[in-house]
Amino acid sequence: MPIERYSDTSPIFYEPEESIKFARYVNITKFLSLLKDQQLFFCRLDKLEDKFEGTMPKISRKELINSYRYLRDVRKFFSVPMTDKIIEEKVEEEFEFREKIKSIRCINCWNEFKGESYALWKIYSDLNQGIMIKSSFNRVISAFKESKEKIYCSKVKYIDYNIDSIDIGNIMTPLIHKHKAYAYEEEIRLIHEVSNVRWKHDWENEKHEKGVKINVNLQELISEIVISPFSPDWFIELIEDILNKYSIKCNLVSSELK
Repeated sequence: MPIERYSDTSPIFYEPEESIKFARYVNITKFLSLLKDQQLFFCRLDKLEDKFEGTMPKISRKELINSYRYLRDVRKFFSVPMTDKIIEEKVEEEFEFREKIKSIRCINCWNEFKGESYALWKIYSDLNQGIMIKSSFNRVISAFKESKEKIYCSKVKYIDYNIDSIDIGNIMTPLIHKHKAYAYEEEIRLIHEVSNVRWKHDWENEKHEKGVKINVNLQELISEIVISPFSPDWFIELIEDILNKYSIKCNLVSSELK
């Protein structure tokens, strides 16, 4: 199944323009795993270190309570009006449900490429043996053309979880927002929801308990490989040999920061 594109019938998300360039900073281990398996790893939201991932801002709880009260008091929507206590209990259940379904939602993260970032080199790769994979949204679309999985692609919007509000009616919303502390990443993420029964998934029987790997056409995906500015001279020759071994044809260059 190709990348799911934004439409009038799709969930609301921030689809990037097809020409937007992507970058993904990785260490040599992750790079070799990608080439060997010909698969991208999608990590479960509930396994990420950011505690705000997949959550709703504080103000959303109040907004949801007010929406129930509006339906009760103004629209007279309920045949048996709910008490404030019952409304608060239902809102609590809604937030617990959103927390639970984080385990079936998996993401693969990229960054919008506007130039190399020392911070991203340092955080996401081994500085001495780091690799940046460059791509673009149109390449991602081509790379997953033969995939059997449904995948969304969205830019991430950055918010203050103490004061900002997001759409409480859109189930995709928590996946496409992050804390403003991560704004420097300018993240673009691929999103996949694993098959589930009653919003659960048996991860114990999966090969990778922290997420799933999805087949991808690497030749279509990769436009260029950039070698870390701190790597030794022999490292670029090693990566060239590895690319030849896996028959990946793309530009291979050293970092502009070197």
